Amino acid sequence: MKKLQVSTGIFKKRKILVPNTARPFTSKIKKFIFDIIQNLDTPKNSLVDIFSGGGSIGIEAISNNFTKITFVDNNYLAKTIITKNLNNMFTQQYESLKNKIEVKICIQDYKQFVLAEKYLYDFVVVDPPFTISSDVKYPIFKSIMHNNSVLIVRSPIKNQNILEKLFQEHFKITKFKKIGNSTIFFLQKQ
Repeated sequence: MKKLQVSTGIFKKRKILVPNTARPFTSKIKKFIFDIIQNLDTPKNSLVDIFSGGGSIGIEAISNNFTKITFVDNNYLAKTIITKNLNNMFTQQYESLKNKIEVKICIQDYKQFVLAEKYLYDFVVVDPPFTISSDVKYPIFKSIMHNNSVLIVRSPIKNQNILEKLFQEHFKITKFKKIGNSTIFFLQKQ
């Protein structure tokens, strides 16, 4: 197990666990994402963390006052780690906050989740393993987005041109940035 820190919000500097097999968001990427989110003119209540691993993005969202968080991963270990991380966040000092937040952990394939989900999220964060990032069916995420929702995708830089072309066909690219070996895309429905 690796340990990371929450980068922003009320849980800043608190430790979370992530699986050794995960490629978690770095503090620099999380800070970049949540700085952008805070400056967007869109609701900031709900977020779904697809390919969530240890749940670092969803926990970062809770730390930044989001009230409905859904974690989606097809690995059963993810549920154990996310549950442990959430319990570590909601210590006695933050017990009252726990009752104001709706958390759901779904252990299933992202396509099954999206096809069954009825809720429309403010933010959809997709961070697939880099080995499959160009194979993910990104347009299906539109079905869990409302008109002001933002889809945030992390991909390897080597897939940037392929994904940029795909995204231009199905979304409006509002921002993208290269950080380390990753490209972070911010997308909205067209």
